Amino acid sequence: RPSVVAFYFGRVFYAGVRKDSFASQVYFTQIIERNSQYGSCYQAGDPTSENNSTLQPSDGGVIKIQDIVNVIDMRVIGPSLYIFASNGVWAITGSNNGGFRANDYQVTKVSSFPALSKTSIVDVGGMPLWWNNEGIYALQRDQSGLSSSIQNLSQETIQTFYDAIPSGSKQFAKGAFNELDGLIYWVYRSVGVNSVIDQYIYDRILVFDIV
Repeated sequence: RPSVVAFYFGRVFYAGVRKDSFASQVYFTQIIERNSQYGSCYQAGDPTSENNSTLQPSDGGVIKIQDIVNVIDMRVIGPSLYIFASNGVWAITGSNNGGFRANDYQVTKVSSFPALSKTSIVDVGGMPLWWNNEGIYALQRDQSGLSSSIQNLSQETIQTFYDAIPSGSKQFAKGAFNELDGLIYWVYRSVGVNSVIDQYIYDRILVFDIV
């Protein structure tokens, strides 16, 4: 079953099915007008019909992104739906600067720097930050919101400190943003993860000031 769900342009998007033949597929419903459509990831008309087989903008469907390995999270940022996977970040948008339609959209790979886990991803005023083995990355958009870039925020600040954190601890880090003081708090384990129980035991907090 899908492990990741997002709402985007009046639809529900499902992804993160842990099966080889389905892991690269992102399902989207028809534009939701009634409860029965939450599972309708297909077109309303009969695709085999001679009279009513045309794909409509409001239909549901499936987006196949062949390069994706495992989808970790999906976030709506501005006009785009960003897909965080174990091998990179992708963006789904409507083509020609329009909204998403079943018969008019585009998929773009934004970065090859993946997020290690969903729990490390933090939304700071529409700018997601996440932990990677190499550093703390942020997705930044231009003023139009249509172009994105990735920046390593730890490289020029706390890279030496970050490199000393065990890789297993980075995978299970959990973050939260405090809007009052403008700081991000990530809890993590300083001595590595050697068992399932260790995943839930934290003894350090990294307080990160993006300013």
